[in-house]
Amino acid sequence: MRALEALEQAEVEITSLRTPIAVKGTLRIHSLPAFARYQLAPRMPAFLARYPDLHVEFLLSNETPNFIEQKIDVSIQSGQLVDSALIGRKLGTSRWVICAAPSYLTANGTPVTPADLKDHNCLNFTPEIPFREWPLNNGRSRNITRISVSGSISSNHG
Repeated sequence: MRALEALEQAEVEITSLRTPIAVKGTLRIHSLPAFARYQLAPRMPAFLARYPDLHVEFLLSNETPNFIEQKIDVSIQSGQLVDSALIGRKLGTSRWVICAAPSYLTANGTPVTPADLKDHNCLNFTPEIPFREWPLNNGRSRNITRISVSGSISSNHG
């Protein structure tokens, strides 16, 4: 995973300095909740064992934070970088999968084309989340079609 490669590269750069740096204090990390749960949390015990004087604070949300006001050191986000004053590095990519319960498909039919999704009750994000349009491709090309879907349930994170 590229996130780990970026962290390892930062570690190599830090350890190559002639004067060792004591890693202590508070590290404030903003992250998407799912990324923190599945990617960061499992790595925290080893990370903190290596840096026992470090205290880590997680700020979890899907919204872009106010970096200065919230005193955030690192933010892991998904999508385009909105503030051009920030320095960003791509850590990886993720794929989304469209799925449905068999009982839903039995009752409502199975969509065949992306356009068919407009007639279905789709779980989507709330309006303030930037992922409300679903980028779709046919699996064979890089042509992306963006589909707006709707449904009776929405959420502010996955």
